[in-house]
Amino acid sequence: MSGKTEYVIRFFKQAAIASFRLARIALRAKINIRPIMPFIRIAIVLIAIVFIGFCGWWIHLWIPNYRLIRAIRDAGYPTSTAETDRWYPSVPAEKNAALVMTQAFALMQKFPYERSNDNYRVAWMTPARGERFTEPEQKLIEEYLALNSTALAKARAALKLTNSHSRLISHAMLGRS
Repeated sequence: MSGKTEYVIRFFKQAAIASFRLARIALRAKINIRPIMPFIRIAIVLIAIVFIGFCGWWIHLWIPNYRLIRAIRDAGYPTSTAETDRWYPSVPAEKNAALVMTQAFALMQKFPYERSNDNYRVAWMTPARGERFTEPEQKLIEEYLALNSTALAKARAALKLTNSHSRLISHAMLGRS
């Protein structure tokens, strides 16, 4: 038996056991459980219907998706991460634009004092079209750019690189080599 079949059988066994335990508890406590037993049975049946409906829905979605994945695989394209790793040529770390850009973001710094939160305010409160930044805002932006000059240089270097995993994916999707 598959794991899913065992899970379904275990689920219904647990539901039946719970129903019998409830009846046993009610007998020990001398509570008349007969009026609520139909509701318990209805609840169990509804749970079973929902579970069976979910399984049917899952199978209904699985069949066309399986056919689609099979067609993609038959066309020679990867359909899993392991196949993708084999399909794409590896890019050395120093030539991988995505990796270099990640390193550039890691180099970004904040001001060492409280004013470092001001750059976020400037980023969201840019002047209206045709207006300029105020003198303090412009000075803050210049200081922030000077502080992160190494990160900007690394990002510029990453933009000059042409090999990266995402670039190859977009070229493959567009039919380019």
